[in-house]
Amino acid sequence: MKSPIYPKKILSLALAIGFGLISAGVCAQTPQNLPKLEGLYHVIADINNNGLIVGGAIDLNGYLSSVAVEWNNGTVSTLPTPNGFKWSSATAVNDNGLIVGGGATADSEQIEPIAWENGLPILLETKGFGGFAFDINNAGDIVGYVNTDQFTAPALWRNGELILLPSLYENGGTAKAIDDQGRIVGTSSGSNVGDCCYQSPTQWINNLPNALPVTFGANYIGDLQVNRTGGGRSSGYVFKKQFIENDPTGYLVFVAVGWQDGAYRELQNPLGNGSSVAYGVNANGLYVGYTTAPENGSRVPTIWDKDGPIALPLEAEREAIAVAANDNGLIVGIDTTDRRDPTPVLWNLNNSATIQLANIQATPGQSLPLQAKASKNGVAFTNQTVKFQVDGKALTTVKSDAFGVARLTYKVPFSARGKQVVTASLVTGNPVSRNIVLGKSTTVAAITPARAIRNKPITLKANLRANDTNVALANRKLNFLINGKRVGNATTSNRGIASISYKIPANSPLTTLPIEVRYAGDNQNRGTIGRASITVIR
Repeated sequence: MKSPIYPKKILSLALAIGFGLISAGVCAQTPQNLPKLEGLYHVIADINNNGLIVGGAIDLNGYLSSVAVEWNNGTVSTLPTPNGFKWSSATAVNDNGLIVGGGATADSEQIEPIAWENGLPILLETKGFGGFAFDINNAGDIVGYVNTDQFTAPALWRNGELILLPSLYENGGTAKAIDDQGRIVGTSSGSNVGDCCYQSPTQWINNLPNALPVTFGANYIGDLQVNRTGGGRSSGYVFKKQFIENDPTGYLVFVAVGWQDGAYRELQNPLGNGSSVAYGVNANGLYVGYTTAPENGSRVPTIWDKDGPIALPLEAEREAIAVAANDNGLIVGIDTTDRRDPTPVLWNLNNSATIQLANIQATPGQSLPLQAKASKNGVAFTNQTVKFQVDGKALTTVKSDAFGVARLTYKVPFSARGKQVVTASLVTGNPVSRNIVLGKSTTVAAITPARAIRNKPITLKANLRANDTNVALANRKLNFLINGKRVGNATTSNRGIASISYKIPANSPLTTLPIEVRYAGDNQNRGTIGRASITVIR
């Protein structure tokens, strides 16, 4: 597997600088290279609905100093750094052109939050120990973190006033993103380092924290990272151990995840194995990031619709990541083909054709109707050549009919096992990848971490999803366990969500208790276990 060759300090600074979409099955030209400042290492962070792009450029020869930059109408320019500051970076921009980020002075390593208004830098209020601004919405609300004398606290700047947001475990955290409805997402620091929820995904509504569901099954390892939000959805990734044939020990990968309305979803790699990362989601509900090719680790810029992954167009021998998108068909990212000198890129997907393709469950030897629907600007795209492949091998090409539909019959080999990946694409477009699930689909159960007061009822909430077919599972029985003991069961709603009420005993110690949600499986779906924790606070 190809491994990154960034020096460690470059990675740290790039992450400090930071890393929304259109209809499914996008077919478009390869991305446009954006201009660069000579001799600098560029990082893209965000794009607004007017096409203004922000990020940073790192001077690798200047003790890893950085300067905030913007791309506007095809030109790149630096944003002014506050007086006395050694470096600055921009992480987000709203539709009014207000930009936020952070920087540090030349004689201090303390990072300070910055906003740029009309091109001029303004230092945001802190508690005297620095901080950082990660995102801004169209109302001008800014979120990030500030350091206090106790911990790093999630922060909201509204109308020039600093508001420290409460966290789930009263131990600080970070606010990473805010949408135009004022919903904030980020992470809360856990009650102790050994807790599974050490960085617990959190959503703030009306400035009050609510835990987002997680799953820490036996093969899930490490913290969850929460990234951009849009339309009430959030994006991120989790570490997971993945297994391949003849490898019983497994290996670690990133798995892209998304949250919507209290439910958790894994965003798949179209090739099955390898990593996936979601850096953002727009108000239309499409996620953006990258997946890796399992044979060499090369990065494939990827978006996810409600059914699964779609690779963004890219020339052969290039690799890239998609970082952010606006709601008007523009996606920005980074071409990482030369990882020592990445190139910022822009995909313009307006007036592009789209393909719709569904996931299928089948059995070996079964003959299946494969059907892909092509459209452009919402109108059937007729008489177009659609190419079908299964597991990377060409099947045939079919012309779309008067309704934009291309059909063929595919017989699953009797020897096939697990699942097959079927792709459909217009000849000049990018492939839409979906699954032919042979037998039972894998499932993912997620449960919401909780805080509890002894002898007071709490709600335990979980959701269940078929991972290979990307659907919520309704009318399924979930069992809830605390510390290995079953405490109740509930049936999932049509959104795959179930909950029970439970009262922590009055004699319970002040500790962290493991909670589980278990699903036994059925004729079409495998069983699964999701894990999180309850923190008993008093």
